[in-house]
Amino acid sequence: MTRQSFFPLIAFLFALGFFLTFAFNDMGYLKYRELQETRAELEGHLARLQYEADAVEQRIDRLQNDRDYLIQLARRILGMALPGERIIKLTEGEKNHADERANH
Repeated sequence: MTRQSFFPLIAFLFALGFFLTFAFNDMGYLKYRELQETRAELEGHLARLQYEADAVEQRIDRLQNDRDYLIQLARRILGMALPGERIIKLTEGEKNHADERANH
């Protein structure tokens, strides 16, 4: 074979080697795509966490600054009442009956 017939073969092998290296090494295209997908997942997770953090901050602010909200929570969760108020607890049957009367 002549020198001219080896050139296309050598060029092809060089191009193939370059492509394989570019596609499959540690910093190749496939790794790049994998990192892009991971980044997108992490950005979505971060957005959800930021939303949750904002909600927690709003709840903290409300607990610190909204007296009516605190009273509402104390009544609902702890069953507390203001001085002079009476707490009336209904049984399940009485609740259903009261709901029916309110709807009519």
